[in-house]
Order: sequence, then structure tokens, then C-alpha cells
Amino acid sequence: MPQPTPTFDSRPIVIPEIEQFGGAERSALALARWLHDSGLPCQIVTYADHCNFARYATHPLAVVELKAVGARNRAPLALPSRCSPATSRRCTPRWQACAASTP
Repeated sequence: MPQPTPTFDSRPIVIPEIEQFGGAERSALALARWLHDSGLPCQIVTYADHCNFARYATHPLAVVELKAVGARNRAPLALPSRCSPATSRRCTPRWQACAASTP
């Protein structure tokens, strides 16, 4: 079955990564089927489709693969080293206390 092109009014169902077809994927496919039967276009949006998700659908289903690039496990942005629990005020979040003391 050829994969349809998603339209601007299509409802996205987001699944970050599809490794294999299992329970969560089956539920998303059932939701997509229900939307299709209700006359509401939908699409599956994912970063990686490792199992060719559209082949499990019994109706036309667009799968948009975003193809993420770059480092997957980047370190989160950290507060400056001078911001520690000792420098923060009791009732003020640490980032606000440090922002107020930053020159």
C-alpha cells in the first residue's frame, strides 16, 4: 500500500522511536484506525522507525520520520558554579536567587 502524504489538517500521533511493533504501537495504530474511520486524517510522527510501522496498518497511514541527527545524550545546561544550595534563599528557587546576584 503506498504511503499517503500528510495534509495540513492531519492530526499527529507522536511516538519518539519505534524499535519494534508491540503494545504501545498497537494502541497508536488503533487510535489511527479510529481517527481514519471517523473521517479525521492523522499521521504518525517519529524520530526513528525501525520496524516499517505503516506495514502493520490496514488503512492508509502516513508515517513521518524526522531523522534526528547529532548527539543524543547531551549534558543538560548546568547552573553557574557559584550557584549552590548554600547561596540560595530558603523560599526562592535557586535559579532566581543566582540570577539576582549575577552582575
